[in-house]
Amino acid sequence: PLDLDLLLNTFLGSRWHRLLGRWELRPLPGVTHTFSPYAGITRRGLLSDGVAVPVLAGTTLDVPSDETNWGGRDELSVRAAPWLRMLFGAEHHATLSTVQLIPGAELFDIEVPEGTPTAVRASAASVAAYGELQLGPMAGLVVTPAARLELSTLRFDEVEGLPYYGGTASSTVDNLTFDPRLSARYQVVPSFTVKSAVGLYHQRPRVQSAAYDTDGHSLLSPEAVHLIGGFETRLTELLSLDAQVYGVKRLHLTRERARLYSSMLSAPPISAAGSF
Repeated sequence: PLDLDLLLNTFLGSRWHRLLGRWELRPLPGVTHTFSPYAGITRRGLLSDGVAVPVLAGTTLDVPSDETNWGGRDELSVRAAPWLRMLFGAEHHATLSTVQLIPGAELFDIEVPEGTPTAVRASAASVAAYGELQLGPMAGLVVTPAARLELSTLRFDEVEGLPYYGGTASSTVDNLTFDPRLSARYQVVPSFTVKSAVGLYHQRPRVQSAAYDTDGHSLLSPEAVHLIGGFETRLTELLSLDAQVYGVKRLHLTRERARLYSSMLSAPPISAAGSF
């Protein structure tokens, strides 16, 4: 029989629960140390990334996946002068989950060839260090250069020892990225401020996408160059306006091979030998 909870969560996106902590210490004037750990669980559904076209075409991407999440942030803020604020921090994030390799197999009771692996265990982690300098306000101008250095890993272990990754664990992502960023604000008059920002951003490839990569080479982290401009103004005592435009150029995007799979028209995207 069809699992109603499984069906509903396939289309309802994500459900998540988090336990958050926060410890703040002010050892000296202008100095703030903040430590924020967290732990929780996440259930991701088909529409968690806003993908509806495969459903309308009569196919499915994935069944919901349950994740265990934990991590934290340790941050130090120093106000060295009225015009200078320094921020330094470190982050760690980790996720454990099971990835379904045959899209829709559990939900629609799809038969797969004997010996074909249907799931892998995924463990994802990232460690990052970041910092920024806030220069200003000086004559109405605030300039904030920033940078972030991050190491991301994504490891897969076969469920039941089936030969999808050659019988051993495989890491398809092992990337060190560096993201420089710069933002600026200028107060033209007390009621009107213009602002702009430019920066480089990286993120780890989606677990579902990376699970199908079996060529032995690590995937590149998708990156994007952001350019933003806008203004803020106070129209009345009770009404303000904040407007901005932005442009994004994306590079190194991963292709979701599971989206090419139709249970009605094609064979499973993997075979017992691990090729597809």
